[in-house]
Formats: sequence, C-alpha cells, structure tokens
Amino acid sequence: MINDKLDLNPKDWIKTKEIAHQMIEDTFEFFQSIDVKPCWKPLPISVKNNLNEKLPLDGTPLSTVYSEYKKNIFPYYQGNIHPQYFAWIQGGGNITSALGDFLSSIFNSNSSIGDHAARYVEKQVIGWCKEMFQLPINSEGILLTGSSMANLTAIVTAKNWATKSKMDIGNLSIYSSVETHSCIAKAVKNIGLPQKTLRLIRVNNEFEISAEALIEEIEMDIENGFTPFMIIANIGTANTGAIDSIKRLSKISKKYKLWLHIDGAYGLPAYITKEFANELGNLSKADSIAFDFHKLFNINYDVGCLIVKNKNNLKETFTTNEAAHYLVNGNEGIAGGIETTDNLGFELSRSFKALKIWMTIKEFGMTQISEVIRDKLSQAKYLENYISNEPSLQLMSPVKLSIVNFRFIKKGLTNVQLNELNKKIVITIQLEGFGVPAISEINKLIVIRVCIANHRTEYKHIDALVKKIITIGNKLAN
Repeated sequence: MINDKLDLNPKDWIKTKEIAHQMIEDTFEFFQSIDVKPCWKPLPISVKNNLNEKLPLDGTPLSTVYSEYKKNIFPYYQGNIHPQYFAWIQGGGNITSALGDFLSSIFNSNSSIGDHAARYVEKQVIGWCKEMFQLPINSEGILLTGSSMANLTAIVTAKNWATKSKMDIGNLSIYSSVETHSCIAKAVKNIGLPQKTLRLIRVNNEFEISAEALIEEIEMDIENGFTPFMIIANIGTANTGAIDSIKRLSKISKKYKLWLHIDGAYGLPAYITKEFANELGNLSKADSIAFDFHKLFNINYDVGCLIVKNKNNLKETFTTNEAAHYLVNGNEGIAGGIETTDNLGFELSRSFKALKIWMTIKEFGMTQISEVIRDKLSQAKYLENYISNEPSLQLMSPVKLSIVNFRFIKKGLTNVQLNELNKKIVITIQLEGFGVPAISEINKLIVIRVCIANHRTEYKHIDALVKKIITIGNKLAN
C-alpha cells in the first residue's frame, strides 16, 4: 500500500509552534541582557565530543533537538553579536534581519529564476544600493555570499573584458596594494591565472597604495610584454582600515585603459555618511564595486554585493549558449517576468538574501543606519584620542575608519618582550570572556587590533576594554 503521508512536515503542528515560540522567547531574553553575558568562551571537550556524534539514522523529537541546541550550541556563539567584540570585521546583525532570514527560509525561494516577489525585492535592493552610492542607473548588481565571491566575480568579469577589448594579450597583470585582502590572491589562483599575475604594490606611511610605485610597475610590465588589465583599490583594508585614493587610481586606470575595481568589503558602507562620501569622491569612476552588508551595515550573515557599471560586461561574462531550455525566460507564466540573474554570476541557486536587507532598511531608514555607522567611526576616533593621552599605550597605525591598532608598552621592555606581553593581554581578555580584541602585526610588531563594527557597542564598552588592557598589562609586566 502506498504511504501518501511520507513527508517532512511536523508530526504535531501545535507542539512545533509552541517550540518555535520558545525559541523566540529564549532568543529575545538573551539579547536583552547580552551586556552581562560572556563575550566568548571556549568549548569544553565534552561539548566538542557531543558535536562529533555519528550520523543519526532514527529521528529525535524536536523538543529534544532544541534542548541539545541550548546545551551544546547556544552558549558557545562566536561573539560578534556582543558589544565588546572587537576582533574581526564582523557586524553584530540585528533582530529584524534575523526575522527576515526566518521568513525567507520559510518560503525557500531561489532568487535567480522565476517570476515571484523575491526577484523584485532583490532588484529593488540593488536599486537602493545604486542610489546610496550614487552609481549610474544603468549599472547592474547581484547579491552574493560576501565580498570574497563578489571580488572573484569582478576579476573574472574584468578578465573577460580585457581579452575582448585589448588587441595584444600577453601575460595578464593585476595591481593592488600589499595590504589587499587574501581573497584577491585566492581568486587569481583559482581562475587559472599564475600567482605572478597579481602585483602587490608597496604602501605609503598611511598604508595606502603608492601611486608612484604603481605607475612604475605598470610601465615596467608593458615594456616586458605583459598586459596590465586591472587595478583593485581598497576602501578599508582589513588590517589597518587604509583607504586608497579613488581619484588618483581612476586617473591611472584611465591613462592605461585598465579596469578599476573597488574592494570596499569593510569600508564602502561608510560612504553613506556625507563626510566620507566627500572624501571618497565619485564612485562611478570605478568599473565595479564590492561591499558587504554583514559588516558596518550590521545585516546578518551572509550577504555581499557586486555592482558593475556596464551591465553588458556581466552578461557577456556569465551568459552561455548551453543554458537549459526549461530555464529560458518566457513572456508569461512562472518563467516570465524580469530577466534571470544567473546570467550575472556563477550561481544559479541563490537564497532570498535581499529580504533581510529590505526589512532592515524599511524599518530603520537610511538616515538612522548612516548615523549608526557614523557612531562607529566616532567611537574609533574616541579610542584613538584615549590612546594618545594614555602613557602606557601606543598608537601603531592611522585611524581611517573604525580599526584601531595599538599596543601596551612598559618602560624597560624590549620589542620582543612587548610582543609577547601584548599577545598575553589579548588572550587573557578573551579567555575571561570579558571581550574579544584581536592580535595583529604592524611593521613586524605585535599589536592589539580593535575593530568597532557592532551597532550595540557603546562608549562605555570602549572605556571598559582600555581599562582592562591597562590593568592586565601592568599585572603581567610585573
């Protein structure tokens, strides 16, 4: 006999709804008192063992599954949701965005194909991005998992453009600063280009790419039979927050007929503050830009964006003649509507990422979101000033965005000893659960790196962190 009830629906809808409500209650209660929770704590061996069980063959009641979650997963979050998380460049997310993720998962939409609302929401969000960054109306964009994928997509697009637009193709070359993110080298390597394709140019005292060194490298490559085709500018490098001059690089790219791409994964969202927009200038000088929503915008992971000035470059790169017949757009029915976005990138299957962005922007508005970003930049300047007036602390790099690099210093200690001391300070703070600054390196010296990206962070959290660093530093140094 055929079993027509073999599915993955709840066995008891009422009970499942009760558990779902409990999940929301527990989550809201947690966030309302997050200040008093540990920022991070290491996983005990028992928990790691629990999370290493063999593949379950038989089912478990949802209530039991949730109990295991509360025991083994819920207490051991990464920490970036906490106001005293200052390590990597990770926003804290927000509740509305999380609810957007829940709703988008419920309907399980593929945002690349079909005539349904998710497609139009993404189109609207891309339109908002063009508006906030003052980009041409005929530019085109796509939402991706993050700027690693956005940068990869941009490099492939630029390479395709170069092989079509340049008459003589020798060995290709790409230019970016030594401060550029590792995802760029990874992208170059994995699209089949030799690693030497990527020229990493020295930086100045502000950690910005040296225009003089860049021009020298380009002209040397041309003389040696290489084909320069792309410059990648950084708006907020991951280690120091350095900002390359778009005005200067756009002139160089125009002179040598190169594709100019902006990797603004971290820093570009600051453009929506008027002060930063004036500093950066006209972004439409670039051929493409990449940025993340899950950093300074504080949208929940994961969502990045790529926008290309000439949409035909994207379409020519990712449209193939081998498209499945059943995916071809029609005039009506589910295959009708706006053009499919699988012709704008690698992925055909893409989740409904746009909804959490759409909901967050609709609820708070860009004015409040820009004020939150401005507040993070102001907090970094506040920390910079604090350090400058504290004899036991030393600033180690200019503060351009919301990254502050500094170290604890003690008279009589060598740099080798200070390196070890600053490592111990950071690890001690992390293990205590007090906060999570990061360990980094500037000019071969170990520094305490603080990145302020979480909208929940207040000035009191910065004060508390600095006092903690000084207290632990003095204790460990004695």
